[in-house]
Amino acid sequence: SYGTIFKNYYYFDPNKPAIISQKTPILLNPIFNVYSVTKFKKFFVRFDEIDFNDFQLEFLLVAIKKFSSSITKTEPVDKIIDLFITLEALFSSPGETSFKIAFRTALFLGADEEEYENILKFIQPLYALRNDILHGKKLVDEQDLFQLEEFEKLLRKSILGFLKIHTYYKTNKDSFSKNKTFKKYVLDYLDKGLIN
Repeated sequence: SYGTIFKNYYYFDPNKPAIISQKTPILLNPIFNVYSVTKFKKFFVRFDEIDFNDFQLEFLLVAIKKFSSSITKTEPVDKIIDLFITLEALFSSPGETSFKIAFRTALFLGADEEEYENILKFIQPLYALRNDILHGKKLVDEQDLFQLEEFEKLLRKSILGFLKIHTYYKTNKDSFSKNKTFKKYVLDYLDKGLIN
């Protein structure tokens, strides 16, 4: 069985860190090997230690739940809605534009200028696609489905990134400002990167 953060076959409930099996068998080649199983076990132990009842992690819980929900959707429009809620739960703050959310995402996931640019060029048109589909101006085609698959990969990577940063934040919580929540801490650093 797989958790949706790792792969999209089984629903993973962040409130009860256990993998809930469904009736659908996995027909594809397994992605686990000895190394990845060990890595998954380490991830699972660390994930299990996270207190999602902490108000500072509400945004991350929303993101994980919506991401998990998107995996179970068969209708592309429903999937799009859940994936964008996931993106905005992670990277938005009140009054932000889609432009700034796309920049934050690119900076968070990219390793260099070229990768930032590629992520930005990928996400910005997705907002237009989302709007066109939701307002009935466009039907979902095969290219759109491919983009959704890529978008899902970006969001999975983003969630894992936030989970990794949370470990550091939790360990060093006392050294951060009392007024900075975990999300604000991450977004402030991303915004400083955009300014620089």
